[in-house]
Amino acid sequence: MLDVLAEELECRGEFVHVVDHVATTCLDLERTTVTGLLQAVALDRRIRDHRGMSLEALHYLEDVFGKMAEVQMREFGLEAIRRQPRIEDSPTRRPITVRSWYSELLGILASTMPRESAAPGHLTINKRLEVSIAPTSNGEIYPHHVHVRRFWHWMESAGFALKFGHNHDQVGGSNFDQWVLTDLGVERLNTEHPLAPGAMKRLWDKFGTDHEDSLARLEDAHRCFDHGLYRPAVVLLGLAYEELLGVVAVRLKVKWKQNAKDRLDELRKKIEGHRIGDPKTAALNALNVANSIREARNDAAHKASSTWTALEVDELLADGMRAYPKLAGYTQVP
Repeated sequence: MLDVLAEELECRGEFVHVVDHVATTCLDLERTTVTGLLQAVALDRRIRDHRGMSLEALHYLEDVFGKMAEVQMREFGLEAIRRQPRIEDSPTRRPITVRSWYSELLGILASTMPRESAAPGHLTINKRLEVSIAPTSNGEIYPHHVHVRRFWHWMESAGFALKFGHNHDQVGGSNFDQWVLTDLGVERLNTEHPLAPGAMKRLWDKFGTDHEDSLARLEDAHRCFDHGLYRPAVVLLGLAYEELLGVVAVRLKVKWKQNAKDRLDELRKKIEGHRIGDPKTAALNALNVANSIREARNDAAHKASSTWTALEVDELLADGMRAYPKLAGYTQVP
């Protein structure tokens, strides 16, 4: 009976109003008993904040998103954007509605989850979508809320997307953001982009043993860029390349010069003396990138008027990521 009364009232307004109503209906029960029973019902079914939503779906989402690292969320989030309909050749692209994107995201996650973590067969994506991706009215914030907000904050701060407006969600009764991709964002969707999620992990897996310090600085540069700290990102990229070239110089037995430009020149002379081949050509081209990074780092570190945009730093980081393995893996001898 209490369950039916609570459902009929939908627990609107102050909880005490529900207690008073039930207490007058069940005169033979103590008020404190009614309070305890109703609280148990509300807690079990989440009817105060998840009216009409699947509690099973909420628990599933908590489990899935709670185990997910932020870098994984970025990879899955970008893939969900790739699956959104877009008008690539038009100067204005079709806005991405967060709810539509979230639906794609849930479909991707369902296909990547291990069998033991998979949702029950009857727990459809629509059922999972009934769990709001906005914080509840009592301030509860679940892992999927956090990941969604962090993802779109990253997209905006990195210059990949701009907030376009709001779209009313008939199911959850909330206004969800709409976004439009920038040119930089469209480029980032390229799965071969050197800054695509997973690129740093591949560098660590291949070169982490010999280039730990350099990769740590490179990772710091990425973090700064992700948070909109463009000038520090350039400085850290320059430090990463200094560490990288130091290891390469030792490997090739190049005399270490005090001046950064002189060090690059010595490395170039050494590599130019090696036999002709693709690795040599790639390494020399990578040294050109290293020199551009050196100049950019000097500008960012020493000029008070130095300013950097998201596009400029994105291109510099991308160039640095492309060139890195060509130098880190260079071992050719004369």
